[in-house]
Amino acid sequence: MSLSELRCFDAVAQTGSFSEAAKFLLRSQPTVTIQVAQLEKQYGMELFHRKRGQKIVVSDFGLQLHQITRRLFALERDAITYLKNGSDLTTGHLRIGASAPNMPTRFIPSFKELYPGVHVSLVMGNSQAVLDDVEACRVDIGFLGGSGDFSNCYSLPLLRPEIVLLAHVNHPAAKRGVISAEEFSSETLLLREKGSETRELFMSQLENSNYKPKTTIEISSREGVCTAAGAGLGLAIISMDEILQGFGTKIVRFQDFSIFGQTQVICLKERLDSKMIRTFLNVADTKVSNIPVDLV
Repeated sequence: MSLSELRCFDAVAQTGSFSEAAKFLLRSQPTVTIQVAQLEKQYGMELFHRKRGQKIVVSDFGLQLHQITRRLFALERDAITYLKNGSDLTTGHLRIGASAPNMPTRFIPSFKELYPGVHVSLVMGNSQAVLDDVEACRVDIGFLGGSGDFSNCYSLPLLRPEIVLLAHVNHPAAKRGVISAEEFSSETLLLREKGSETRELFMSQLENSNYKPKTTIEISSREGVCTAAGAGLGLAIISMDEILQGFGTKIVRFQDFSIFGQTQVICLKERLDSKMIRTFLNVADTKVSNIPVDLV
């Protein structure tokens, strides 16, 4: 049995005529007749009652089979419609991974405005987790910091946010907004977990400077370091585009140097042909070019 044979049967059952079925399928009548005959012969079933000079009649067995083929080809039409809508981005699901919510939320509204029928979901994790999710196709697009070697991925650079310290509002350095190497040597530094690009960039810069903290505490989330800084446990390192409000903190910068990160959006190179992914990247590229330079 072939799908072509079932299609010919369905068309004959629907139109009540081999010649009309041939017109409907844009095939020759002999082709349609042979296809139906092969189906009947293979299974030893009479699908139509044929009498010379009279209209063909669908057999009882044929009527039951037609109930199935009607559903089958209706589902086929639904699949074609779904694929067409997906290619037009009138439907579908875009999965985004991000190391911080502030960055993707700059671009998602613009994408949704153009394609409101596309469902968008956002999964949070550190930069390494986002990269792993992109490479495993658990997400379609990833927003993350750093400028690492993403050999399997296409990368679109976005912004260069400053990496700063967060301190409790009453911390002496918070009142001035800067901290010296001598002052920093008596501080506790609140670090993100390993795998955080902000942490890696920050620690790399410190190794090349005379700024050394008295001690460090590792905390496994952005919310955690903000909470700890707000509680006065130490100074938290954080990217400017990741700062969370409402924790009673203020920004502190180093007296002698500044650190800037790199945020980017990535996808697997072999998935660049996906219309949904490519369209989102185009939206991000267009929008970031319109962000004022003093915010980059």
